[in-house]
Amino acid sequence: MDNNRDSQPNIKEKSKGPIIKRGEKPLSSSSGIGEGLRQKLFDLDNQNYKAYKEILGTHDFDDFSLIVDYVQGDPFAAPSKFRVHVPPTVAGFPPELYNTPIREIALRDYLIRQFDRVARDLSSRRGTGKSGMIVVTHMGQEVLERSAANFIFVAPPAPKPKGENPALQRARPMPSTKAKGIELRFFIGLPAGGRQIRGRQAASMICDDIPTIVERALKYKNLDAEACKRHVEVVEDAQWLRQQLTEKGLVAFIPNGAILPRRSGVDPRPLPSSQVVSFQSPEALQVEFECPNTGTVTGMGIPQGITLIVGGGFHGKSTLLDAIELGIYNHIPGDGREFVVTQPTAVKIRAEDGRSIAGVNISPFINQLPQGRSTTDFSTENASGSTSQAANIMEALEAIALSGENIETESEPDSKTLPLAPVLLVDEDTAATNFMIRDRRMQALIAKEREPITPFVDKIRQLYTDHQVSTILVMGGSGDYFDVADTVIALDNFKPQEVTEQAKAIASEYTTGRAPEGGETFGMIQPRIPMPDSLDPSRGRRDVSVQARDVDEVVFGSEDVDLSAVEQLVSQDQVQAIAAAMVYGRQHYIDGKTFLPVILDRIMADIAAKGLDVLTQFPQGDLAMFRRFELAAAINRLRTLKVRQTVAEELPESDAVIDQATIDSDLDSEMNSEQVAAVEPEQEDLPVVEASEGLEAPEALEAPSDQPGKPSTTSLIIKRSTEIAEAIPEPDIVSESTASSQLEPVKEEVVVREVPEEAVAVESNVAAPDVQVEPETVEPKPVEPEAPEPEPVQDMSTVTVESEPTELGIVQPEVSQPEIVEPESVEGLSSAPVESKPPEPEGSRPVKIIKTVKKIQVPEVSSEVLTSESEGAEPESVVAPLQTIDLSQSYEMEQPAQATEGAKPESPEGVTKPEIDDDSSTADN
Repeated sequence: MDNNRDSQPNIKEKSKGPIIKRGEKPLSSSSGIGEGLRQKLFDLDNQNYKAYKEILGTHDFDDFSLIVDYVQGDPFAAPSKFRVHVPPTVAGFPPELYNTPIREIALRDYLIRQFDRVARDLSSRRGTGKSGMIVVTHMGQEVLERSAANFIFVAPPAPKPKGENPALQRARPMPSTKAKGIELRFFIGLPAGGRQIRGRQAASMICDDIPTIVERALKYKNLDAEACKRHVEVVEDAQWLRQQLTEKGLVAFIPNGAILPRRSGVDPRPLPSSQVVSFQSPEALQVEFECPNTGTVTGMGIPQGITLIVGGGFHGKSTLLDAIELGIYNHIPGDGREFVVTQPTAVKIRAEDGRSIAGVNISPFINQLPQGRSTTDFSTENASGSTSQAANIMEALEAIALSGENIETESEPDSKTLPLAPVLLVDEDTAATNFMIRDRRMQALIAKEREPITPFVDKIRQLYTDHQVSTILVMGGSGDYFDVADTVIALDNFKPQEVTEQAKAIASEYTTGRAPEGGETFGMIQPRIPMPDSLDPSRGRRDVSVQARDVDEVVFGSEDVDLSAVEQLVSQDQVQAIAAAMVYGRQHYIDGKTFLPVILDRIMADIAAKGLDVLTQFPQGDLAMFRRFELAAAINRLRTLKVRQTVAEELPESDAVIDQATIDSDLDSEMNSEQVAAVEPEQEDLPVVEASEGLEAPEALEAPSDQPGKPSTTSLIIKRSTEIAEAIPEPDIVSESTASSQLEPVKEEVVVREVPEEAVAVESNVAAPDVQVEPETVEPKPVEPEAPEPEPVQDMSTVTVESEPTELGIVQPEVSQPEIVEPESVEGLSSAPVESKPPEPEGSRPVKIIKTVKKIQVPEVSSEVLTSESEGAEPESVVAPLQTIDLSQSYEMEQPAQATEGAKPESPEGVTKPEIDDDSSTADN
C-alpha cells in the first residue's frame, strides 16, 4: 500500500474498517486527493478566524466529495456546516435496502447513527469554543425522517488532471451509474486558538478524520450487514402494523413481551429487562398479526371508541399511556417498544395554564360566561386549566377533522395527508379536574345555568358518535366514566386485565344520579383563518429569525413559543423543522383567506412531495419530520396570532371536509352578492362607470374627440354596485311636476334619440352615450362677462339643465332616499347645493322612472347656465354668469297610489339658473 510522506505508519486493518488513532492520517487521503485543501489550511494557520471562509465550496477526495456550505464566523458561534457525497459504487448498499420510502427512511436513520458513533470516537477538543467538534444531529429512540442523510443521485468526484507526481493522479475514473449515492450532512467546530486559526489541527480534522468516518460509517462493506438489515426490517414491520390498525378496528396495539418503562424522565432508553415486568395481553383483547419480516406478532389491541385505563397508583397506568402516546413513531431494534404502534392521528391532550388562545370556538365545552362573554370566538392571553384543555381539544379536531383537501402526491400512502379522525389521549394527572367531571352533589349545589363548563364526561360519547373521535383515558379517581366507556382495562402490578363487564355492573348497581349536561350533539368544530401580519418571523434587521431551543421552545421572530405541553415532540430537529414550516407557510399559504386545516394540508403535501429541504433556502442537516398536529400547536401558541372565523352557516356541523375552493367562492359571492349586471351600451369601447345602488344616473367619463377642433364627448354605461353606495350621493331624478304625473309601466331598455349638436345635458355627473345628432337652433342666454372662472375639477356635480321634454329615455333603477351632500364642482361651474327628496308617502307604489338623455357634444369652453333641482322641492332661482343651453328631456314614472288615475304626463317647468358662488371651493372627491 502506497502512502505519501505525510502519512503515519500506525494503521491497523479490521473487518469493520481501519481503526485509526487520533492525529493519524487515514488511507483514503494517501493518493493525494484533497491535498490542495490540506495545503490551504496550512496556509491559513494563525490568521484571523474569519479567513476560514476561503475553504467554502466543493473539495474532491479519492472516493467522495466534501462540500463546505457554511463557515462559522467565531469559534463560539454555531459550528460550520459540511456535507459528504459518496457515489453508489463506493457506498455499495444493496438497492433492496432502500427500494421503498419506509425502507429508505430506516436505512438513512441507521447510517446517521453509524456516522455519529464513529465521529464521537474521533472528536476531541482542539482549542477554543467548539473547536474540534464533529457531530451529526442528535438521535433518540425513535426512527424519524431526517434531512441529515439522503439517498440521491451522486456523481463521482471529477478526475484530477495528469501531472508529473503520480501520487496526485487518480488511478481510474469511477463508472457512471443511475443508482443512488449517499449524502450526509454534519457539523464541524473549526479549531481556533483565541480568535486565530489553528490550520494544522483543522487539516487533521478535515483531511484525515472525515475520510475515516466515511470509510467506517458510509461504506456497506465495513458495516454489520445483519444489523443493518434488521434495523430496516423492524422499522418496516412497525409501519406495516400501524397501517393495519384501521382495518382491524383498532386505535393502538401493544405486543406481548414489550418493555414499556423507561430509565428516567430524561433518559428514554428502556429499563433492563431484569428490573421490569414485560407486557402480556389479556385474553379478551388479544389480537394477532403476520408481519412481512418478523412473522407472527401477538399482543393487546385497543379498539375504537372510549377506552378507560384504570388501576391503583404506581401500577403502570401512565406508563402504558406514555407508550401508546409515542406509538405514532417507529422505534429502533432493542428499544422494547419496537412494535407498540398507535394511529398516526393520536394526540395527547392536557391542561395548559397560562397559554394564549386566539379565536377558538370552545362553546361545546364552555358557554354562558359571566358578563355575556362569547365562547364561539374565544381569545385570552392567560388561559385557565379548563379553558386551555377545551382549546387543545378543539384545535386538535380542527387540524384534521376539517381537513380542507386530500392532496394527492406521488409519495407512498404512508406520507399522504391522513383522512383519519383524531384519537384523544388523556391522563387525569395532567387534566383539569373541573373539566373532567362534575358529580351529582356539585350539580345540586351549583345549577347548570350558573356553571359555564360542560364536563368532558358529557361530551366524550358525542365526540365518537358525531365525529368518530376515539378516546383513551387514564382515570383512577372517578367511576362516572364507567357509564360511557366501551372498554375498561385495569392494571394490577403492571399486568393488564379486561374488566369492562365488571365496570358496567358496578355502574348499574351504583348509579351516579347526575344529570347529563352535554345536550343532543357535540357542537360546531369551526375552522379559523390566520392573519398573515400576526405571524412575523423578523427580528431587528433580520427578515427571518427562528431558532429551536431543545424540544420545548421555538423562537419565532421576537416571540418565544412554549411547546413544553406538546408532549409528542421527541427531537429538537422536529422543533427546528416546525419553525421553518411556520416561515414557509407564512410565505406561501397564510394569506388571510385560507383556513388553517387547508394550510396544514398544503405544507404537509409539499414536504411529502419534495422532502424537508422544501422548507429552507439552503441545505440543513438538523430537520426532522413532524406531524400536522405539532405544527398547528406551534402556530396556535404564538401569542401574536390573530385569526378570522368563517360564518357558522357556511359549515354544516356533521361535515368532515371543507372544500376551500367553495369557501373562497362563497366569500367572493358574499362580497359581491348585491352587484348587478351593467346595461350594455350600443357603442363599443366605452368606459365603464360604477354607480351606487339606486342612483338615477351614474358618473360621466369624458372621452376626447378623435378630430381636432371638435368638442369632446361623454359616454357612460351603468353598473350598480353596493360597494360604493355610501360614497356617491344620490342625484336628483325628476321635477315635482313630473313626479305628480302617472304613466303606464314600461320595459327597461335604452333608447337614444338625436338632439342638436350644441345641446348639453349634465345631470348626476352623467352625459348620454355618443351618437350622431341633427343640429337644432339654440338660443343662448346672455352671460355676464366679469364672472370669474372657477377652478376646474374632473368630476361634475349633480345638476339639471333647463330643457324641453322628449318622449323616450334610459330606464333607471328604483331610487332610495338620498342624503344632503355637497356636490363637486363642474368644470367652468361652481358647486350648487343638492337637497334630499322628501320620503315617499305611505301606501305609494314603487316608481319606475324613464328618462331620455340625448347625446350631445360639449364644447371645451362651456357657457351654460345649469340648474339644480331636488324631487319634491321648489327650484331655486339664481343669477349665473354662464351661457345656458337647452336640452330636450322628458320623464315618465308610475304615480304613487293617491295620484289621479289616467293623468297625462306633464313637461317639467323651466327652471331658473342656480346661484353661483364665486368664492366656493371644489368639494373633496
